Amino acid sequence: MLHSSASRVFKYAINLGIIDRNPLEYVLMPKRIKEAPRTEKIKVYTKQELKELFHYLDNTKPSYNNDFNNILFRFLIYSGCRISEALALNWSDIDFNNQTVTINKTLSQTKNGYKVSTTKTAASNATLILDATTINKLKKWQINQRKYMLTLGITEPTTIFCGIYKQTINHHANICTFNHNHKRS
Repeated sequence: MLHSSASRVFKYAINLGIIDRNPLEYVLMPKRIKEAPRTEKIKVYTKQELKELFHYLDNTKPSYNNDFNNILFRFLIYSGCRISEALALNWSDIDFNNQTVTINKTLSQTKNGYKVSTTKTAASNATLILDATTINKLKKWQINQRKYMLTLGITEPTTIFCGIYKQTINHHANICTFNHNHKRS
């Protein structure tokens, strides 16, 4: 890097007529040794850990937050969807008859907060097939979500994974809340 910067300075001096030739022109630079890319181990749940997680979630006391966490984690694991994509989903993105979900937007952080926006590339858009259990749990969540919200006078939720007051949930707050509430178990 130093060599290339110095070389540019000398080329500029040649253009100005201060020197006749670049003194670094014949310098042989040693070859750089490429470092192996650093690889971090990805933390992955084992099948047993997933069974334990779902058993725990299925046996929590019914509430908006517990039901929300149950369906969100199941959806993320069985769809392979990114959390920012899941948190942007509307009920209209689920095709219960064909057991699919259409991914075509994401929850993005802006300087003014979070907003739903299109995916970065067209290749990020996809229609995913969901297993029957996840579809059934989504149907149950849709009914329960409406019941919970109706007790507060809130009608017609459009977002699948929103707060009880229809507010946007960002993934940082959601995961931190889940971790905090479930470390005791």
